[in-house]
Amino acid sequence: MAFTLLAGYTSEMKQFINSNPGLQSRFNRYIHFPDYSAEELYQIFELNLKKFDYTISNDDGKMLKQYFQTKISEKDNNFGNARFVRNLFEKTLEQQANRLAKETNLSIEKLSEISIDDISII
Repeated sequence: MAFTLLAGYTSEMKQFINSNPGLQSRFNRYIHFPDYSAEELYQIFELNLKKFDYTISNDDGKMLKQYFQTKISEKDNNFGNARFVRNLFEKTLEQQANRLAKETNLSIEKLSEISIDDISII
C-alpha cells in the first residue's frame, strides 16, 4: 500500500483539493498541526545550535525568544514556522562568519558563540 502525503496552509490546501473532484476522493484524511509557540521556535533554533556545536548566552537567548513572540503576533499567512527558524539560523551563521572575518586571535569559544548581533532580528 502506497501513501501520499501533502502539506500546506489550510485554506490553500482546501482550494487545491477542491480544484479537482478526483483529488477529493483520493485525499480524504486531514491532520491539522497548530503553529509552533515562541518557546517551541526557540527550541528548534537551540537544537540547531547544539547540532552544530554553537552556543548563545542566556541574555541573547531571552532576546531571541522575545523576537519569536513578536514574529508570531505579527505573522501573516506566509509565516513558515520551522522554515522561518531554519532560514534565520542559516542567515545567523552567515552573519557570524562575516563578523568573525574581521577579528584576529580567534578562539574555539569565539568561533562557536552566536551573538545577538549575528541574528537578523532588526
